[in-house]
Amino acid sequence: MATRSQPKLLAQGKPRTTDGSARPWRGRLYAPSAGSNKYRCVLQGTGR
Repeated sequence: MATRSQPKLLAQGKPRTTDGSARPWRGRLYAPSAGSNKYRCVLQGTGR
């Protein structure tokens, strides 16, 4: 069975809030996987 390599993290933003909300979020940009040209952007709450 082939193992899947971890995506390469290109950039990660600092936790941010919008409009004074209490829940911060962070954006991450991942490089394309082998044989692809699509970048992946992940927006995720930091859970504070």
